[in-house]
Amino acid sequence: MLAAPRAASRFYPRSAVPVRVRGQVNVRQLLPDPIPGSEIARMEFAPLARLTGVPHTPGTREYLTCESGEIDLVVGGRRSTCSRRRSLVPGRPAPLLRQPHARDLVGYSVVLLAPLANR
Repeated sequence: MLAAPRAASRFYPRSAVPVRVRGQVNVRQLLPDPIPGSEIARMEFAPLARLTGVPHTPGTREYLTCESGEIDLVVGGRRSTCSRRRSLVPGRPAPLLRQPHARDLVGYSVVLLAPLANR
């Protein structure tokens, strides 16, 4: 009763958030705690890096947003470009992401997995 109230917020250092290295792309989870049914990640591409997407089950929605630079998105042989402050919905099959320029690139991926009933 006499103790000061605990803070409702919590600080997470960068090192507390998981990062996977996929070739020349660092894929860092954006949030420290999992959110069931979703994946939210920040992707840091080295110059000229490529990343092959992971196939998802039907009904899954995926979004790609570019913070800096440009990402070429190739799905089923068709190419689209996601540039700064724009978003794309990759579609099926699994996309190939390419960093076509000799500079760093940062993008975000949001995947909303299909409900278990649809899997």
